[in-house]
Amino acid sequence: MNNDYLRHLIDEVQQRDGGILLNLAGRTEAVVLSIDRYNQLLIDRQSFSIKKSQSVLVTGGAGHIGASVVDQLVTTGHKVVVVDDMSTGQTFQFSESVSFIEADIRDVDVMRRILVDNGIEIVFHLAGSSNAVQSFDRPVEYLHNNVIGTAAVLQAMADCNIKTIIFSSTAAVYGHSLVLPIAETAVTIPTTPYGASKLICEQLIQYYCQYAGFQGVVFRYCEDSITSAIAAVLSGKQSSVMIAGRDHDTFDGTCIRDYAHVADIAQAYLMALEKLSVLPAYSIYNIGAGRGYSMENIIQTAAEITGKMIPLEFGPRLANESPAIILDTTKIRSELGFEPSQSELKTIIESLMLT
Repeated sequence: MNNDYLRHLIDEVQQRDGGILLNLAGRTEAVVLSIDRYNQLLIDRQSFSIKKSQSVLVTGGAGHIGASVVDQLVTTGHKVVVVDDMSTGQTFQFSESVSFIEADIRDVDVMRRILVDNGIEIVFHLAGSSNAVQSFDRPVEYLHNNVIGTAAVLQAMADCNIKTIIFSSTAAVYGHSLVLPIAETAVTIPTTPYGASKLICEQLIQYYCQYAGFQGVVFRYCEDSITSAIAAVLSGKQSSVMIAGRDHDTFDGTCIRDYAHVADIAQAYLMALEKLSVLPAYSIYNIGAGRGYSMENIIQTAAEITGKMIPLEFGPRLANESPAIILDTTKIRSELGFEPSQSELKTIIESLMLT
């Protein structure tokens, strides 16, 4: 090649913030790229490279959120195994490609066998107890189901050399936050046994990531118990919706929560799976719509949309319960590309009519 021509190409690349030289049909040509664009191409290539079918274990896959996660995993071509003890799960008609195993995740031997027999590569851990009000009456049960269950899952994974876990935590770990919206870096001082148990689970996962070579992704979001109660009233399974407290420091006295549609939550799990190769060893993300609705407003909206009366009862407020939880979703939007598409209150309520 003519040295003057080569020198010209090199000068051109240097003058335009960097690039690469390619040999095209025996002729060297310059492709000019900014450093940011070059790095983005590398990230996109790494993300694309993991979009292969994987064997995924979903604990708690018979739950409301778990079932939606399973559906999206199947839709995207992954092999899915569901483990659920059916203590609170529902009977779903899973795809024929899904293997369902009724088992207790606290049994390490059983979990080891499931992981090995099914060639599991990654675990989506959604199993556990998740009713904040109930946890006050059953604190030891919540410790066993959530903490000991998570410890057993992690031990079985370590024994089988499976080191990737995506975990369902809760916004309840933040406790009574005085700053809104709440970022992932906020202080975690849970005020319920449920929130405390989930925070311990997060710490266990972080320990395995720091000292045992694991990679973990933790999602924090508000559990949508209010719309589940509304659905139960609409279906005749219960007579009214109970709200804890009407004396909170909010515009109507009831708690304000930042709820995301179950489909949006499930989508976040898939986004994390696709981005694992470029994520750090341990990541925490909030999932939410970035805005909140009061409990009373949610029920009134449901009555208007469905055209049905939804009887409402008020009970005592929970000790130290936060009057409002609105989550800062800047991190998940920028790092995973998360954009909630179905988390408008109207959409959430309308989906109840299809369940």
